[in-house]
Amino acid sequence: MYRLVSEGALLHTPPTYRRLFLARREGRFPDLIDTVREVHAPPAWPDVDAFVREMPDWFGLDRTAARSTRCTSRRKRTPSDSS
Repeated sequence: MYRLVSEGALLHTPPTYRRLFLARREGRFPDLIDTVREVHAPPAWPDVDAFVREMPDWFGLDRTAARSTRCTSRRKRTPSDSS
């Protein structure tokens, strides 16, 4: 419907939208399919157990994944380390 208005095929007025609404309601106007936009749906789970199983994967951030080198630090043990 917005495309028809933007191309000038329909007027952008309340009476035009009312007529379109009635025509669609009475089945005289085809369903409109928008192939340009995506439908965004929030994630959903069938039950709590499914959510709990999936949730830990969201927090597995590997901060070294994009690094080409690894930096480590070591300390030499001394005799005073009795533990």
